[in-house]
Amino acid sequence: MPPVTQQFDAETVMRVHRATGLGPLQTRDHLSKLSEHHRRQLLTAIEQQSGPTYHDPIEDDPSVAPLFAQVRQEVETLVEAESGLRLGRCHRIWHLTQRTLRERHGIEWLTPAQLNPGVAFD
Repeated sequence: MPPVTQQFDAETVMRVHRATGLGPLQTRDHLSKLSEHHRRQLLTAIEQQSGPTYHDPIEDDPSVAPLFAQVRQEVETLVEAESGLRLGRCHRIWHLTQRTLRERHGIEWLTPAQLNPGVAFD
């Protein structure tokens, strides 16, 4: 039996397509792979931010911003001590930041890579 593909209205697909630069079919496929929370955060970021890249809107929440900055600084210090300033370290920083926010603080944060499909970060 083929997998069930979730359907999205054309307006949503085109809004994400224009914001991300993905083709309309790629956009539809990308949206179908995201959780409901992830889709909401992506759409909120597109509505509230001017681009060309987007960050999780939770970073702008005044009640979370200081905690986010603290965790980010801790993780950056750790990663720099582990491996120095190497290409690709942003992905390690984002992964550890995401895990720390989720495990220690119950915050679901989406990385720039998750919110910017089709963008290559190094």
